[in-house]
Amino acid sequence: MSYSQMSHSDLVRACLTSNEDAWNEFRARYHQTISLAVLRTAYRWRDTSKGLLEDLIGDTYVKLCANNFDLLRNFEFRTDNAIYGFLKVVATNVVHDYFRHIRCKKHGTEVSFDEIYPSADPPIPSRTGSEEIERNVLIREVEEALWEITGPDGERDRTIFWLHHRQGFTAEAIAELPYLHLSVKGVESALHRLKIAVQDRMTDKAATCVTAEPEKGVSEESSF
Repeated sequence: MSYSQMSHSDLVRACLTSNEDAWNEFRARYHQTISLAVLRTAYRWRDTSKGLLEDLIGDTYVKLCANNFDLLRNFEFRTDNAIYGFLKVVATNVVHDYFRHIRCKKHGTEVSFDEIYPSADPPIPSRTGSEEIERNVLIREVEEALWEITGPDGERDRTIFWLHHRQGFTAEAIAELPYLHLSVKGVESALHRLKIAVQDRMTDKAATCVTAEPEKGVSEESSF
């Protein structure tokens, strides 16, 4: 049987033996799935430069091959097509890990709100490309932390937070919105609570990132 006719599970088992022909079929069959997952996730972090996408796709293959193909070796085929969802998860995690690493290297465990949403301030024409990427990484982390804290029923809290930090609304202006049903003191209390909670959540994640041991993978000279 040719590799192109193999089931997904049989093909993966062949790849575990480092069979070059099997890996050629693996790339032909799954490269688009991996590439699209990388692109979509990088888009959420607001950086889809071609060179970076190519690196992240390569890093996904490296991740799959690391530690004697540990991820592939331990994957359970509950259905034969489950490999597609698995590869999307691996690629997505590789992208998230990359951008979080950038955040950790720049800021360590220190989280400041001063650089999150300066849209209410005058434009900053001198912002460099790398500074813009770093700011976008921080914005994305704030969004994730806020959602984790407030959950699906926290729409009002998220609205208050974004009106203040993204649009520059004062507590008084927010309190004037009738559908929120909050006094000025209520808005101020919510903003203070959310700011502390988001900072604590981001600080905990950054501390975990800083203290984590780098994962040992295969050589960067991999043909993938």
